[in-house]
Amino acid sequence: MKKDVEAILDGLDKLVDDQFGRGEKAARDAFTAEHQRKMDEYKDRRYSGVTGKLRWVRDKFAGLPAEADKIFEEARDNYVRRMRQVISDVADTIGTELNRAKHRIAQGRAELQAAVRKLPADLRSIGQRAAAEFTDKFDELTQSADDKGTQLVDTLATKYTDALKSVDDEIAAEKEKNKGRAAHAGGSVRTSGAVPTGGGRSAGATRRGGVPTSDPRRTCCGLWTPPYAKRRACSMRKAPRRSRSGKGSRTSRGATASPGSR
Repeated sequence: MKKDVEAILDGLDKLVDDQFGRGEKAARDAFTAEHQRKMDEYKDRRYSGVTGKLRWVRDKFAGLPAEADKIFEEARDNYVRRMRQVISDVADTIGTELNRAKHRIAQGRAELQAAVRKLPADLRSIGQRAAAEFTDKFDELTQSADDKGTQLVDTLATKYTDALKSVDDEIAAEKEKNKGRAAHAGGSVRTSGAVPTGGGRSAGATRRGGVPTSDPRRTCCGLWTPPYAKRRACSMRKAPRRSRSGKGSRTSRGATASPGSR
């Protein structure tokens, strides 16, 4: 009797896993097929005709409008509805198997009591004491069945939560595909920490020739130059001055000439 009960309880784990797995896969396949089919139908309607081509260009840049998200919401609701039925069916299986185990326990009690009653009168008292010792064993088996039921209910709840999270992840991935280039570009800017352009730049970050004005590498010439070329760049900007008469340089040279050269 004990082996029969333990076999029922031990077999429940695989029985529940298999039944839940089959039901969840069917619900998941239906969910995926539904939102893919409805999205294809939605895009066919949205992009048909002359204005549809303009919408297609707009959606490539800005992404699909919010109304497209209703497709995923409806598909998710239908998935939840199907999963409720799956869980109900699995719970029925758990209840049926636990009742079968408890029925086997009750049957064992009855068989033991019947065996005691069949004993001769002089041995019946001994049989009753032996039967009393088995009462605890039957109670332990009954408690094991109850604990198994609680464990399976918790396992079922965890499986459902994980399955629903997987569905939400699929929805998030599909929504990401439908985002426009503007959204993806904005996300990459936030991720890389790039400096915004246009009016979003501060005065100190205004760029000239690709170098911020606040960059300490900027030289007196107004343009960034490598360190080894700074002096050369500056000297090129400082041309020698000539006198207004155009003879300043000759006079200067003449002033240093010796008297004999005149």
